[in-house]
Amino acid sequence: MSYWLLFISAFGAATLLPLQSEAVLMTLLVQGHHDPVLLLFAASVGDVLGSCVNWWLGL
Repeated sequence: MSYWLLFISAFGAATLLPLQSEAVLMTLLVQGHHDPVLLLFAASVGDVLGSCVNWWLGL
């Protein structure tokens, strides 16, 4: 569930929505209950897909 929250937060932050994915990522990292590699993967995929949506909207 936390990985999906981070993904959605990163996706929204990469689009026009004013979200803070870095705060969500740091909170999950500080908690220490999640794998840092998977957290970075979820954030990266969300950011890349969000930027693809921005590119598509710009067309």
